[in-house]
Amino acid sequence: MNLAISIKNSTTFTPYLTVVNLNNANWIDGQGLAVNQPIAAGQRIVGLLDGALPFSGAITVHYGFIPPGPNGADVQLTFDAQDFDGQPMIGFNSDVQPAGQLPNTDVHLMRDGADWVLLLEIAP
Repeated sequence: MNLAISIKNSTTFTPYLTVVNLNNANWIDGQGLAVNQPIAAGQRIVGLLDGALPFSGAITVHYGFIPPGPNGADVQLTFDAQDFDGQPMIGFNSDVQPAGQLPNTDVHLMRDGADWVLLLEIAP
């Protein structure tokens, strides 16, 4: 099963990925996400993974500074795909630490043809 991970940075800052963990899945060649990969302000990065069910993963996006400062924030996306009577069942969650930062961050799951797309938008 293919799953696209799309992360949109709707802030004016450039965070980077600090954790990219996959269990029982791999990035498709040339379409992976990696630790230290930046996400420019207002831009989106997309990774495409392929895995046999079940698989899971976690990605952490780190902001070094969030107004009013002086500290940053971490946004963690977790996902888990299972087989449910021959159909994929995908669970997901996003968590922002410290709590209260980037309050408009949201995550959605949608279909794009035969593929699933997990959309994480990080917003102040």
